[in-house]
Amino acid sequence: MIAIQPRDRKLIDLTYEHQFLRVEDAKDFIYAAKESRSQRRRIAELAAAGFIRFEALPFASSKRIIRLTSSGIKLAEIDRAERIPQLRKISIQTLLHDSIVTSVRLRLAGLWDATWIPERLIKSESFPQIPDGVVVFESGTTIAIEVENSPKGPKRFRELQERWRRSKVFLCLYVASCDVMYRLVQNYLKQGPHDLPFALVNWRELESGTPRAWTVQGEIDLFTRRVL
Repeated sequence: MIAIQPRDRKLIDLTYEHQFLRVEDAKDFIYAAKESRSQRRRIAELAAAGFIRFEALPFASSKRIIRLTSSGIKLAEIDRAERIPQLRKISIQTLLHDSIVTSVRLRLAGLWDATWIPERLIKSESFPQIPDGVVVFESGTTIAIEVENSPKGPKRFRELQERWRRSKVFLCLYVASCDVMYRLVQNYLKQGPHDLPFALVNWRELESGTPRAWTVQGEIDLFTRRVL
């Protein structure tokens, strides 16, 4: 019988909350061992113990994602106040976006001392616009995270911006998945209302660094401080 370690439980909880986890994220952010062989071995041990399984991507059979088995789901739901229904099948249409959301969460966990609330546990009465995730610091400071991976169009984007007027978040941080999306969202923010708390960062830069976030009022330092 395998002994579940804190890092194993982190993997299982993340997979439960986000429905799946990329194998690369598990190795890069959870099992930070120097030897990739030991990373692969530990993940394989969890699979052999019946807590996780691997699922190949239809468009890239060499790439695999981690899903929970029924035993993994039961473990994830121990002492959990709210349960998240697990999808039988992952949507290919949203797979890339959702995988970036998880990667952003893991990256921010290494930069900020805060709690991440996943989209499926965000209360609609508290957020008129449901973001991809919410980061809550011990001070009460709340940052909403929105991953932008596909264009919405200026009208749709403006409507979503206006919904944030009814929210009490300290900041809404847009994370652009690529250079093209960064320029597009930046242009939307320049043309939109300047009195709303929005910031923008390029995921390519945030993934391995601590760039300054862009706002219409100027750049701000968000990622070199562990608490806000």
